[in-house]
Amino acid sequence: MKRALVLTVAATALVATGCGRGCDLSKPPKPSAVQGKGRPVRIQPSEKLIGVPWAERDAAVPKPADPSPTEQMLYDLQHQTLNMAGALGEIDAGRCDKDIDTKVGFTTRCTVTYEGVEVPWIVEITSMGRGPYSGSFSVDYWYTARPLSVVVTARGVYDRFAWKLGGALEEHEGRCDKIPDVFLAKIGQELSYRCQKIEWSCDNGDFRFSWRDLRIRINDKGHLTFVE
Repeated sequence: MKRALVLTVAATALVATGCGRGCDLSKPPKPSAVQGKGRPVRIQPSEKLIGVPWAERDAAVPKPADPSPTEQMLYDLQHQTLNMAGALGEIDAGRCDKDIDTKVGFTTRCTVTYEGVEVPWIVEITSMGRGPYSGSFSVDYWYTARPLSVVVTARGVYDRFAWKLGGALEEHEGRCDKIPDVFLAKIGQELSYRCQKIEWSCDNGDFRFSWRDLRIRINDKGHLTFVE
């Protein structure tokens, strides 16, 4: 029996812009009269971990009994696709262009469909050997899974931005554009949507607050990022 071990390759809110005399920068007041136009979706800071918890993914996509290498691969990719989306949703069993051959160097393309959006992956068998959990007659194989495109959901964007705000020294509400429920983005793509955080400046004891746009970008590993 062969078992797979996966090496996945893809997955401050308050900024001071200036200061002057008479400002107590250690205790800035709560933002009020924020200048600029706030984007429509309010985002509250959160420390909730991003992604779909493993238990929820396992309930949505249970592991098949005694899976073949191809079934194991598709099971793993279903879980990775759900975690990428950041929200549970309808997901199909997936398919691979070729049945998985566990020989080192084997490569193929597999596709998982999430909420009607096809997410393509390139998988490669990278090594084989006896791992710490190998049975008497089992061999482990390791592989990489690299997404060619990324499924993006509104819930995933909002939750990730809430987590970013929640990790700031000063936690304050943020804003985002209204984002489509689900769509496909390219690796390295900058989305046309924006989120906002509050920045502040102070001069002679007078604090001023304004909205600052952040660009939303898919990095080269397929992860969602917010860029100054």
